[in-house]
Amino acid sequence: MSANGLEMTTAQSQTELRRIKSLFRFLPDSAMVHEEWERLVAQQAVSGKNTYDARLVAAMIVHGINEVLIFNGGDFKRYSGITILAPAALK
Repeated sequence: MSANGLEMTTAQSQTELRRIKSLFRFLPDSAMVHEEWERLVAQQAVSGKNTYDARLVAAMIVHGINEVLIFNGGDFKRYSGITILAPAALK
């Protein structure tokens, strides 16, 4: 997979994003998420682009979510209590 993810154009991505947003409930960001993110980054010695994954895990912890459907599941193995679901496995 390239750095362009699913190889969509900007217009295709915007259309898909609107569709996806209609399917999910969005949870608020908060100071609690930020504090948990800082804790995870320090605890797991996370750096670089992996800090974005840590941010997602922090939000999951704060909101009581323990499953994530994601393409790069290997990046989440360092976090205990997180169940990784691969899209290919759901077919």
